Amino acid sequence: MIDNVVLIVTGTLHERDVQELLEKCHPLGMFDSIAILAVAQNMRELYRLVLVDTPLAPYFSECITSEDLDDMNIEIMRNTLLQGIS
Repeated sequence: MIDNVVLIVTGTLHERDVQELLEKCHPLGMFDSIAILAVAQNMRELYRLVLVDTPLAPYFSECITSEDLDDMNIEIMRNTLLQGIS
């Protein structure tokens, strides 16, 4: 799930088609509300959707803003979340 959300966030950052990104998501990491992420057209919208509509919201809401989302910070978030579950 973490890798799928990071894939969509990174893809949106680089202005990739979100529908194409959803097709590349790993099936084991899918969750019901991931399709909602496809409506985001920019990073601010995607940030709001991730904060409100996904199980990862508690981890993102207090540590980063939409302006902080760049490749390095996204990778740091992914690694931190993966360390937290292992």
